[in-house]
Amino acid sequence: MGKNRSSAGLRSSGPDGPGESRVWAAVGSGHAAPRGDSTGALRRVALGEEPPDLVIAGGTMFEAVTGEFLPDRALWVKDGRIARVTASSESVPSGVPVLDTSGLILVPGLIDGHTHINRLFVPEFVRALLPTGVTSVVTE
Repeated sequence: MGKNRSSAGLRSSGPDGPGESRVWAAVGSGHAAPRGDSTGALRRVALGEEPPDLVIAGGTMFEAVTGEFLPDRALWVKDGRIARVTASSESVPSGVPVLDTSGLILVPGLIDGHTHINRLFVPEFVRALLPTGVTSVVTE
């Protein structure tokens, strides 16, 4: 797995500007494919029947359900969505690009469960939330 590892496509951003925080996001890597039969593809990757498009490996993953930090995890990505979470030591299919996230915290996506938002400010709201790891909201 080591020979495929790269940090390309990672950038930091936060309230103090680019490079000033420890919030990282995989961006612009070109590995996400158009979503067609994404449910079937996600299932096949999760079951190990099909290779992922990208593996994000080596970081410590925050598990929001239990509140635990799980070290040395790998996120298998298909069509821009997480299909499988494994230990980084699990073998990656040949030719699959691997982003090395050693020393970083992986937050697959948080849900803001109580949000008041005016629909006129949605673009600004999204730009403010995404860098913090929030990918979904519950609103009135």
